[in-house]
Amino acid sequence: MIEVSLKVNRNLEDEITTKLIMFGITSFEVIDDNLSDSLKISEKNWDYIDKKEKTDFITFKVYLEDDEVQKFLEDIDLKDECVISKKSIEEKDYENDWKNYFHTIDVSNDLKVVPLWEEHTDSDVVINPGMAFGTGSHETTYMCLKEIDKYRPDGKILDVGTGSGILAISAAKLSGAVVDAYEIDALAIKSANQNVKLNNVEENVNIIHGDFRDYDIKIYDTIISNIYAETLCEMMPEFSKRIKSQGLIILSGIVNEKEDMVRDALQKNKFEIVSSNKQNGWSEITGRFNG
Repeated sequence: MIEVSLKVNRNLEDEITTKLIMFGITSFEVIDDNLSDSLKISEKNWDYIDKKEKTDFITFKVYLEDDEVQKFLEDIDLKDECVISKKSIEEKDYENDWKNYFHTIDVSNDLKVVPLWEEHTDSDVVINPGMAFGTGSHETTYMCLKEIDKYRPDGKILDVGTGSGILAISAAKLSGAVVDAYEIDALAIKSANQNVKLNNVEENVNIIHGDFRDYDIKIYDTIISNIYAETLCEMMPEFSKRIKSQGLIILSGIVNEKEDMVRDALQKNKFEIVSSNKQNGWSEITGRFNG
């Protein structure tokens, strides 16, 4: 396994965080020397280190298999904006470290996300983080899970940017929904398929490697997408072509500063905003289609 470090200007933090989430990587390490902390995004754990001189830079650490590194660097496309370093680590050390950070996440009485190595029941959503794809602890994923639990969408669901498959699996287990879960990033596909099998929802969740816009139009009862705000806005006209009247749309991956942009795109495409939620700088918006 390879630890990839990306040293970037701190003003790129939100952009890179959103890109990582869009690629399905929702558990990673951020080292901010100014705050003198090492934050592991998994259940909001903070590990403090010695203070250092103030700097304009922060470092992201992502853990990948050897043959996945090159594609990851091409996809994230930082070019001259970042200093990249790589080092090999023992996979067993990485996996054991994960067990210290990823524990059961109680979304509600009916929805729990549980790591594979902890005791779980058939009704739980069981996730093997493996390459750290989508554990449910990041704010954007958690807010989507709360909305899925609240509305219990059934029928046919379109999940765009499925990552680990956690949202699709949760919907399938809560309501028996049939989900087409699209993912463009090859790094996430393997994890999503493994988690679908782990939860015995192969008949309900169809993991599709590709862009949903390249496929024939199908009409869905609900659309869920937890990706980059600009991409959500770009996709909104396509969402409106693929959802039934009064169908539900659940969107996240939105930094607070870009919430208004997504709201505008929703309203321009005949979606009525039903509710919104905020958590630690991130937003989630739920709407209904009035077309």
